[in-house]
Amino acid sequence: MEVENIPLANWRNSPEYKHMVEEFQSLCSNIRRKGFTKFVNTLIEQTDFFDAPASAKFYGNDYGGLLRHSIDVAKGILKFGDVFEPTSALIIGLFHDVCKTNLYVSNVLKDGKISDKVPFKIDDKLPIGHGSKSIFLLQKYGLEMSTQELVCIRWHMLAFDKAYWTEQSYIEKVAPEVKLVHACDLIASYLD
Repeated sequence: MEVENIPLANWRNSPEYKHMVEEFQSLCSNIRRKGFTKFVNTLIEQTDFFDAPASAKFYGNDYGGLLRHSIDVAKGILKFGDVFEPTSALIIGLFHDVCKTNLYVSNVLKDGKISDKVPFKIDDKLPIGHGSKSIFLLQKYGLEMSTQELVCIRWHMLAFDKAYWTEQSYIEKVAPEVKLVHACDLIASYLD
């Protein structure tokens, strides 16, 4: 158990942690939505949103990877101010991957050390699908969302979600902006 806490303590004491939490708070201060403050407080208290990696093996596979990625996606979406109302852009960008909270655990090897190559592994206690899980958790924590926000978060993986092909025409009719969300997600994941 002590093995898991050492790197996490280093992360929480880092200047990057402080900077990203402040940036997250600054972005959230622009969201005007009834019940939003309660939602954010619940999310922070009940999840590892500030600490979670964004993946087990790829980009952002370190403490704070999810927070960094979420901020980057939100800032990317905000650049397209004519497509999204600012509150929607922030909600979609900051919380599209909330399904990754409480998902990863340290990949401790037989010798008791955390793997350098793959520091995290998935321990999914609610395997209901990527986008669906984000929607479920956001609603569970009390976030009210518009149809555009729901659709963009649910389907932000587009073709990487096999069910997308069945629903494609309906998705793109209701929220054609989902393609922009997907593009910003990819850019934040692979080009930053």
